[in-house]
Amino acid sequence: MNYNRIRLELSSNCQLKCPICLTTLGITKRLVDNPYVSFTNFKKLIDNSPQIKNIETSHQGEIFLNPDLFKIIQYSYENSITLTADSGVNLNSVSKDILEALVKYKFRSFFVSIDGATQEVYSKYRIGGNISQVFENINIINYYKKKYKSRLPLLIWQFIEFNHNKHEVKIAKNIARKFKMGFIRKIACSEEDIKENVNNILYRLALKKINKEKFEKISHYPIQVRLRKHIQKHICAHLWYGPQIRSNGQVTGCCRNLNFGDYGNAFDTSIVECINSEKMKYAKKMLMGKNKERKDIPCFKCPNYISMKHSQNWITQKYISMRKMLLFLKNDYLFQQRLASFFHESLFYKPYVNT
Repeated sequence: MNYNRIRLELSSNCQLKCPICLTTLGITKRLVDNPYVSFTNFKKLIDNSPQIKNIETSHQGEIFLNPDLFKIIQYSYENSITLTADSGVNLNSVSKDILEALVKYKFRSFFVSIDGATQEVYSKYRIGGNISQVFENINIINYYKKKYKSRLPLLIWQFIEFNHNKHEVKIAKNIARKFKMGFIRKIACSEEDIKENVNNILYRLALKKINKEKFEKISHYPIQVRLRKHIQKHICAHLWYGPQIRSNGQVTGCCRNLNFGDYGNAFDTSIVECINSEKMKYAKKMLMGKNKERKDIPCFKCPNYISMKHSQNWITQKYISMRKMLLFLKNDYLFQQRLASFFHESLFYKPYVNT
């Protein structure tokens, strides 16, 4: 099976200190020995896998800290590869050369994580960040978009809502409109969020080694929620339509797999060999409920898989086909523009497909 889309973490480092981030907690650093994808490794990966045409570049770190980013963007453009950073960037530390390259070489889109409209509120979570610098960088990108007469990259303001910043949501929306950005709001730390994202929360708690009693005390919600219907199928489905690769080349399969094992190294062999390996094929059938679980498969230790197994809510071929269609529509630029027009958004549409 050949993939035309992958998720490649260009950087696992970040200069900010967001309180609940795995990078801030030091977990990412302990697991990844090489924080950046070098241009040499990137070129090797692309040259060995010419079928790859779409790469999601962001994950746990800030892509703009990668010293080889300019060459990576340029080489991708020369090889007709679409780049996105839709898992998010903070856009604090970016050179003007890179800002111009984003436009000149048609970087498709990225989400800018801005959780506030003022420095005082923004910096409460994005510790070490400078909102004025972020706004300046957005202005520079928009300047180059006019210069090159381009609508790319599509810019989306991602606002994670906490109790301390929810009063600035409307202000942030207005600023985003002035910047000609899309706007996406996510809810964090509410009781409803705990219920709806319990697998993610359990996963983070497991990494912190918080036991059942402590979990129930801080969440006010029974631990049995892990048995409820699995809600993170789209993450497990990455194995079918966009496998995750760490900055050191390890093919982890999905973005939730930080320390459960891997399916080989895409820099040592090729991504095709990794995704067509017996281990990967077996994992897919496990997620579909067709194979017995096996301890050497990374999914075996994952809270998402455990939840799926208890609920018997397995991945189906119909679900995979649906996700692939949504992904195709997301990556179809003309389709995006038609929807943008319909929803009266000049550059992006609100019901964005989160993959």
